[in-house]
Amino acid sequence: MLQHTALLYASTFPLVFMAYATSNPNPQEEALLQWKASLADANSLSSWSPTGNSTCCSWLGVTCDAEGHVAELSLPSAGLRGQLESFDFAAFPNLTKLNLNNNSLVGDIPFRFSKLPNIVWLDLGSNYLSSPDYSRMSPMPTLEHISMWGNKLDGMFPEFILSCTKLIFLDLQGMISMGQYQIHWPR
Repeated sequence: MLQHTALLYASTFPLVFMAYATSNPNPQEEALLQWKASLADANSLSSWSPTGNSTCCSWLGVTCDAEGHVAELSLPSAGLRGQLESFDFAAFPNLTKLNLNNNSLVGDIPFRFSKLPNIVWLDLGSNYLSSPDYSRMSPMPTLEHISMWGNKLDGMFPEFILSCTKLIFLDLQGMISMGQYQIHWPR
């Protein structure tokens, strides 16, 4: 009897696990879908859907690394309207590039974007974003490219930028009290 019970569990566990795995998207897919749901206009993200056997790696603007982790999110001029507040930056430890240039994103830039441990390229330019709480930002030693031009940035020079030791390009054009800063230097 014990052998039959063990055999029953051994044969049903994979079926239950497979059903659970296919009905629950991975944490990165969940984070992207949650952010999409928070946007006022996400018509361009119609491919962002947990259907069939596809993963978020096949969605518009999403590029994954060899292990299937989101490495790039590039949605310039995608017509996105909403906030970054509900974007779960912690779900993307492998993210190296975030390009949301030329959309209609509003509100504060969440300081949590500075917690992306591998970010190299950050472009939030040409939106309607306000300054983050710079005092809560973490050092970003991997960052090489920062573009935040054309937003509602104000205040003192963001000191977190001084911790970006690999920085090659910085564009903060349009900061209210800073004048216009665009810095580019060779590596």
